[in-house]
Amino acid sequence: MTFWISTRDPKLEGRSRLQAVPEACVGPADRQFFMGGVAFAAAIDAMETQCEKPLLWATIQFLSHGMLGDDVVIQLDPASGGRSIAQTRATVTTDDRVLQKVMAALGARNDALDLQFASMPDVPPPANCLAKPDDAFGQPGNLLAQFERRTAAQDDDRGLEYLWMRP
Repeated sequence: MTFWISTRDPKLEGRSRLQAVPEACVGPADRQFFMGGVAFAAAIDAMETQCEKPLLWATIQFLSHGMLGDDVVIQLDPASGGRSIAQTRATVTTDDRVLQKVMAALGARNDALDLQFASMPDVPPPANCLAKPDDAFGQPGNLLAQFERRTAAQDDDRGLEYLWMRP
C-alpha cells in the first residue's frame, strides 16, 4: 500500500512533491482532507533521503490542512549537521499556504544503547480482539478504509486505547 510517492523536483533543490491522493485523505465524502500524519511521514521520508541518515526524533506543528487532489510541496532546509547527527527543517505547503512545519534530528551514534522507553502491555492476539466499528470519517478508498483495526485494550478513565492495526 502506498500513501504517497514523493518525487524530487530537479529544478527546485531541496524540494519534494506529492499529490494528496484518496488513500492519504480522511474526512466526510464531500470534504476529504490530506491527513497530517501522512504529511509528517512524507516529510520524514524526504529528510531521511536527503540526509542519508535514519530518523532519531521529529516534531510537527500543524498549521492548516490540504485537500484531496492538492499538489503538496515539501521544502527541506538543513539546520545543522555533523559527522553523526543532522538537524533538518521541512515546510509542507500547498499553493504557497503552509500546512505543517517539521523539525527533526537524524543520524546515529555507533555507541548508542538500544533502548525502548515504552513497554507494550500484555494484550490478547489480534484474532481474539473485537474489530473496531467503522469511523465516521472512513470513506471507501480513503486512509481509514485502508486498515483493519482491532481494540486490544481500552481504559476510558485513563484515556488509553491499544490497537492492533494492519493494512
